Amino acid sequence: MIGLEYRKLNPIALGAIILEFGLLMAIGFTLAGLFTKSDNSDKTFAYNVVISNYKQEIGNVSKNDLDNILFSIYDIAWLNNKDVDRSNNIVATIRADSVKKEKYEKDDIYQLYFIVDLPELEQTFQVNYVYSTSNGHNGSIKSDYRAMSYCPKESQRVYSGQSCRDRYAGQAEEIIQDFEFK
Repeated sequence: MIGLEYRKLNPIALGAIILEFGLLMAIGFTLAGLFTKSDNSDKTFAYNVVISNYKQEIGNVSKNDLDNILFSIYDIAWLNNKDVDRSNNIVATIRADSVKKEKYEKDDIYQLYFIVDLPELEQTFQVNYVYSTSNGHNGSIKSDYRAMSYCPKESQRVYSGQSCRDRYAGQAEEIIQDFEFK
């Protein structure tokens, strides 16, 4: 053999190289897991709440807006049902003909109102959501109450004996009327 030298590799050095390679692979897989996000493209489920008919009733709501609405329903449902197993899904149905939309002429800001019934919990709630179609406002509307679920009026309840508490101490209607968008 012309000019080829074979070196004998030290077993300790070989072990260190294999260990370093293994550590680099583990770090690489860990980082890859952190930066990739598994996402359900049709995210109708969040916070253990599913709105069974949202596409038919309020289908033009963005994923982020829907997540905010689902959280507000989840929050009031568990506020009123502390003894129910939280791992169970809550199926909500938007009541037919209850969806109303108001537009504030200035700024393209909308308020969406609807009633949801939760048959498994025998509860009914009013939902209010504020959003904008303008790129200048969307996601940055100055309101502490973008999504609110609150107790409905007695005439809107379909379950006899429903008692209801919300985080707004019965002042949701006044809060909604007093919105000031800056």
